[in-house]
Amino acid sequence: MNHAVHVRTRIFTPALAALVGLTASLGACSDDDSVPGDRGQQEGEGGDTTYTLETRVSRSDVEVGGTVDVSCYVDGTEDSARTRPVVSPESLASLAGHQITALAIGEVAVTCGLIDGSVMDTTPAVVRIHEAGDATIDTVLDRDRVVAGEVVQVSCEAKDSLGEITDVQTRFTVSPDAGPEAIQGGSLIPSRSGAFDVACEIVGGAKDATPATLTVIAGDPTALRIDVRPQANVYDLDDEVTLEAVVTDRFGNDVDEPAAIWELPEAVQSLGGDRYRLSEIGVHAVKAHLPAPLTQVKDQISLNVDGVGPVIELSSPVRGAVLGGEPVIRVAGRAIDDGTGLQGVRVNGAEVAVDVDGAFDVEIDATFGLNLIRVEAEDDHGAVGRTTRGTLWSPEKLAVPTEANPEAARRIDGMVAFTPRAALSRALCRVHKIQIVDVAVSTS
Repeated sequence: MNHAVHVRTRIFTPALAALVGLTASLGACSDDDSVPGDRGQQEGEGGDTTYTLETRVSRSDVEVGGTVDVSCYVDGTEDSARTRPVVSPESLASLAGHQITALAIGEVAVTCGLIDGSVMDTTPAVVRIHEAGDATIDTVLDRDRVVAGEVVQVSCEAKDSLGEITDVQTRFTVSPDAGPEAIQGGSLIPSRSGAFDVACEIVGGAKDATPATLTVIAGDPTALRIDVRPQANVYDLDDEVTLEAVVTDRFGNDVDEPAAIWELPEAVQSLGGDRYRLSEIGVHAVKAHLPAPLTQVKDQISLNVDGVGPVIELSSPVRGAVLGGEPVIRVAGRAIDDGTGLQGVRVNGAEVAVDVDGAFDVEIDATFGLNLIRVEAEDDHGAVGRTTRGTLWSPEKLAVPTEANPEAARRIDGMVAFTPRAALSRALCRVHKIQIVDVAVSTS
């Protein structure tokens, strides 16, 4: 009976001549016309049987002591039940089922066949065995200088202890990080500028001790950012700041050229270099752009110069007022902020209503004697202006003539007597050498 064998393998060397002889012997036809074992179905009564055998190995390069899985295919389908592999020479590798173990350095041929030995793959697979740790690997780049975003092809060339190039599983690493998703298969697409070490390695084995160096330069400028130091929501008058125009490519890498063109208000005065003084209160726009034809690459920031709270103008009560009647004091005035805008007004800690012009008008409770009034106004960036006012309140008053003796001023059962400022000032000056400018005094 004739057996036509169709085989497909990837590797065949002259070193396998001895195995070919073994294959022919194992595949010799028998005089018996029956089908031994389970070789397949006959093609009609008395016809010939045709098989296609193929030998595949999980790896073609292995260290001594390593293992390789063998897959035997019959008519394109893996079939371990009806097949068995053989190795030659057996001194280099042992066989257990469909797995071989590397014993010594060299090349071993692996051949699949039917269990009865009637049909064998005539073009075996080859596995190279090398000493553990003796394999080397080199890193090759198709170019060593690129612009960020360009593709670099990386080749990893691994050689066994015999100096032969092997097809072991390899990979490569990049240090420092060249950007997100920079490694894509055998390609490197760096998005960060700088110098990078690219090193191939055998998975689970040797690594290139002399990595290839790749230089990545920034691309064309696409963005401009104005940096100010120190950063603050509000600056005090005459504060000094540093302004820098940072130009970057589409990946955020710094681009040195071209230099930015500045547009600065008079209130931002140059001190030389990148130092500036903020000389006026207000909100100042700072602009920068690149020269033609890149004028669309630009940025703008605002510098708020304030540093002092709103100005408070009180129209009521007047300073040193002496009040009577109902136990209330009217507090009225206006808060003015020419810088960042008015946030609110508080009278003795309590928020009061303010109109669009900053005006306010409220009444607070009065108590007998001295009443201290504290008004605070806050702008949009937290700067606070403050003023205080003192008044006297009593349900009744006793006036003392201007030239009267200050000692006559006294409290008479709930009534307060007030000494005019001129008389009190003259008296105190004679004793303590103090001049009274504006005061209201209550004696008890």
